[in-house]
Amino acid sequence: MRYKEFKESDDGWSSILSRAYNGTDIFSGALDAIKNSVSKNNSDKPDNSDKPDNKSDKPTDKLDNKIKKSPSNDPDEIRRTEIDALIKKFNNPSPKSQPTNSTANQNYMPVQGKVSSLFGAKRGNRTHQGVDILVISGTEIKAPISGQVTSAAMDNTGCGGTIAISDGTVQHKFCHCSKINVRVGQRVKQGDVVGLSGGGSKDIGRGNASGAHLHWEKKILATGADVNPMD
Repeated sequence: MRYKEFKESDDGWSSILSRAYNGTDIFSGALDAIKNSVSKNNSDKPDNSDKPDNKSDKPTDKLDNKIKKSPSNDPDEIRRTEIDALIKKFNNPSPKSQPTNSTANQNYMPVQGKVSSLFGAKRGNRTHQGVDILVISGTEIKAPISGQVTSAAMDNTGCGGTIAISDGTVQHKFCHCSKINVRVGQRVKQGDVVGLSGGGSKDIGRGNASGAHLHWEKKILATGADVNPMD
């Protein structure tokens, strides 16, 4: 059989080969064996028809990972965010939340303590001209305003150790100071330590104090009127 006949035959490979060898079907049997072997190999391969498409899962996996890593779903991350916000707020307070002793505050406290006697309180036949703040002897006294020292004298009678500071409009005065760190004429800034509190039984500059505290007065220079130093 010529090659052309072999190639263009419609009877198929097994038929052609069988006819070429006088009707023997040895090649037909071999061809069937090959087909069966191929079929068996295909049947042994795992069936992946039910397996999800990895490509289609990738976007979902990425989205799931984003959700899992999202701070809004992580309690520890949420807490860290809240703490960071509080630290930021503390380090950068708004004007309304500034501490009492801000250098821009007109009601700057010279010491921190409990007020034991209010301005204007009646004391027999006289009126208390200032406020008394309970603090231990030796507590730092800070200038409530920026200005010039107008009095700095140690005495053991009446007001005792006295420090007064004026800005030309008002004058702040402290009594029963156990130590004076400034001198008359010296200029100070709000918050500067000008002396130490006293009033204790063994404190120098005690004056007529009956216990450790700071007496604080405020006077309007234009009228000479005593006012509440905490206003």
